[in-house]
Amino acid sequence: MTQDDSGGEFTRMLDLLSTNKTDFFREPKHFDYLREQILPTLERDKHIRIWSSACSTGEEPYTIAITLHEHVKNPASWDMGILASDISTRVLAHAAAGLYGEERITTVPSDIARRHFLKGRGKSAGLVKVKPHLSKLIKFRRLNLMSETFPITSPLDLIFCRNVMIYFDRPTQERLIAKFHRYLKPGGHLFIGHSESLQWIKHDFSTIAPTIYRKET
Repeated sequence: MTQDDSGGEFTRMLDLLSTNKTDFFREPKHFDYLREQILPTLERDKHIRIWSSACSTGEEPYTIAITLHEHVKNPASWDMGILASDISTRVLAHAAAGLYGEERITTVPSDIARRHFLKGRGKSAGLVKVKPHLSKLIKFRRLNLMSETFPITSPLDLIFCRNVMIYFDRPTQERLIAKFHRYLKPGGHLFIGHSESLQWIKHDFSTIAPTIYRKET
């Protein structure tokens, strides 16, 4: 064993081991639920806080931002904030840049793509970049989901943690779900991945639909 006081080698190892497969509008029923069930309840206060807790290369938080912009009246009148975190510094740098190959947005309807992405020209041909009105909603931070606490100071309306818990054993899953419950406001929602379930672990959420859970109190 060798000592790595800076933590740099450990971080590089995590970057290499992390699984980062994601797409825009992946698992679309979650974004349908956000649009149809959550946003209307927040219309009066016009305030929303969302955490994309394993954001990978950024497709998830940018999809959230697109959903907000597309489906609230007068987005400029809202106080909207998205925290996007991952343990991998490599994918966070990619996400923060907001730069993707044009093929990555083929799943995005063309009219929506035109409103929210800039198309590269010249040396940037074949690339698209997220427009500033989306990127300004998102703060990218390196966070470890195994930490006892997170630097989150205001209660959250929604947490995305999709296709992450499949890599954890049941006790670790239970601890993470309990932490998520703490950081959500009453009535807040947790979205998990299609390959995951809370069926076999202890938790205090109400089940709304497969992969969608709500904190009641």
